Amino acid sequence: MGETTFGQAMIYANKGLQSIQSQYGNDCVAVAVSDRYTNEEAYLIKEYANKALGTSRVFSFARTDSGLADVLGRDASTATLDELETTELIVVIASDLMESHAVAGMRVRRAVDRGAKLLILSDGDSLLD
Repeated sequence: MGETTFGQAMIYANKGLQSIQSQYGNDCVAVAVSDRYTNEEAYLIKEYANKALGTSRVFSFARTDSGLADVLGRDASTATLDELETTELIVVIASDLMESHAVAGMRVRRAVDRGAKLLILSDGDSLLD
C-alpha cells in the first residue's frame, strides 16, 4: 500500500467496518477512546461512533482515578486545551505532564513560548522542565 490522505484512509476504514457491521450488526464494532484525549475530542469520537458507525459502544481502557471528581464533582477538567494555551499562569503539580499527557504538555510548552508563566511543583525532574 502506498501513501494516502487521512480522508481516504477514513473512507477505507469506514467501508471495512460497515462491511463487518452488515454481517454481524452495528454493535459488533466498538470504539476505544484514549484517556489522554480532551473532553471535546472524546465527544467528537463518540459522535463519530454514533453517527458514522451507528454504534453506542464507546469506552476507555483508562484505569486511573485523577482525583478531580473529589474536587470538581467530576473526573475531568473544566477547562479546554485551547484555554490552557491562552492562560497567564500554569501550575503543574507532581506530574511529568510530557510523559503522562503529551498533548497537554505540548500545549503548556506553546503557552510558555507565548509568555505564560509556568510553576512546576514536583520532587523530581520532568521533561517539562
